[in-house]
Amino acid sequence: MESSSTATARHTCLKLEIPSTDPLFVKGTWFDTHFHLSVTDGSALGSATVLLPTEEEVQERAAQWDQPVAEYIELAERYLGFQQPDSVYQFVDAGDDHKRLSWTFERDGTKLEWRWKFQLSNDSRKITAGILDFLMDANINLSVFLGVLNSKKAKLRELRDQLSKQEIAGKASVDEEESTDKTESYHSGSNAEESEEKKLKRTSQAVQRIFQQAEVVVERELHVSNDLVEHRLIGDLIRMQKKNKKNLVHGVMIIEFLVPDLLLLLNLM
Repeated sequence: MESSSTATARHTCLKLEIPSTDPLFVKGTWFDTHFHLSVTDGSALGSATVLLPTEEEVQERAAQWDQPVAEYIELAERYLGFQQPDSVYQFVDAGDDHKRLSWTFERDGTKLEWRWKFQLSNDSRKITAGILDFLMDANINLSVFLGVLNSKKAKLRELRDQLSKQEIAGKASVDEEESTDKTESYHSGSNAEESEEKKLKRTSQAVQRIFQQAEVVVERELHVSNDLVEHRLIGDLIRMQKKNKKNLVHGVMIIEFLVPDLLLLLNLM
């Protein structure tokens, strides 16, 4: 059963910016009936906190809000996978080595708040290293993905050039036939119409062949691209060094500008 749940897990990593505090990184692993969250500031000396609610606890929370479990998890993932600009986030002490993460949202015109209590991890370094490893792997996948996109664009340009050559060749053939018609008066009007139909048929067939090739290329490489982004890069994808917090924050600022374009490309393909 656990292997099945692991296979369907989705992963996010959000750089959460809360006023008057250092940026936090919230990594989420989302299953169909529950989820796991871990939070760190990315520094070697910082403490990491975790939230590992059971399926029963998630069901209870969903019932309190009159929501199906799937809907509850989807909404939580939306707010902890992307920082929503209209939401107020807080991460405060809750006593006894606990932290409370909260965020607001609107439903039916009413502003509501969800809160979960996190406990201090027994191995903060391991949690932080795991989050950084995830982000580094995601950045590598992004680099490979961009390489695939560049390759795809090059192949589509090649196919476009082939189409242009076919159109030019078709036009030259029509001009030659028209010239022959003018010098050979015994051709009838019906023969000219038949020649035009043949020309249109040849051009149409050429266009169809080229676009069929393009569809094969896109479908094959889109499959590869989907494999590369299996982590579902909803959060910020960053380049960083584990031991350098300054590079960590700088890396986030650079790469986060690429994420909207990446997601747009995924939606368009």
